[in-house]
Amino acid sequence: DVLRKMLRYVQSYKEQEDSYTVQWVVKGDKELHTSYFRARNVYDALDKLYYGRDRNTITVFSVVLNPVS
Repeated sequence: DVLRKMLRYVQSYKEQEDSYTVQWVVKGDKELHTSYFRARNVYDALDKLYYGRDRNTITVFSVVLNPVS
């Protein structure tokens, strides 16, 4: 019973949030970073990227909604 409840929770969680890929760089650095987030929309994905960071030190190059498999 617990496993069925857990499966329902995971399935409903995946339906509520989409998968996003964010490419970004720290200002003054040349290394491109790629991060992956589950979020309700683009703004939530960016909020997760910026969490605990100074927004003025990051340049975002792209935010992509990943296809559903």
